[in-house]
Amino acid sequence: MWTIRQTAAMTGLTMPALRYDEHIAVLPPPPRSPQGQRHYTDFDQQLIRFVRGLKLAGMSLRDMAQGVQEGCCFLDPAKSVAGPASVTRRRQALRQPPIARMKDPMRQLANLLTVSRQQKNTYWQTKENPS
Repeated sequence: MWTIRQTAAMTGLTMPALRYDEHIAVLPPPPRSPQGQRHYTDFDQQLIRFVRGLKLAGMSLRDMAQGVQEGCCFLDPAKSVAGPASVTRRRQALRQPPIARMKDPMRQLANLLTVSRQQKNTYWQTKENPS
């Protein structure tokens, strides 16, 4: 079991972000100690990393909450009645919309890098061989 501070450090999220995600039901409430402190399991941390990946991929909190309501985010693949492969397929389907949205900006960045390299090469060629 890990405290919220330890979990924040290990997952890259802040403590307020963890509390907020719990508040809006993007993350399930973790078990609490008799004193009311949150205690996160290894599975909770895996789930938090998964949700963080969705955030970094640009998925909206609304879309994440929908995935949570469908249950595929909370299922521990090892304990799922449907089996690990079923949980994995559902999670992959949840990731598809943000991945599709990222393809065009990634293509634009690749084009920008190509143009920048060409300009750099032209600059150095002109500098080395002035006319």
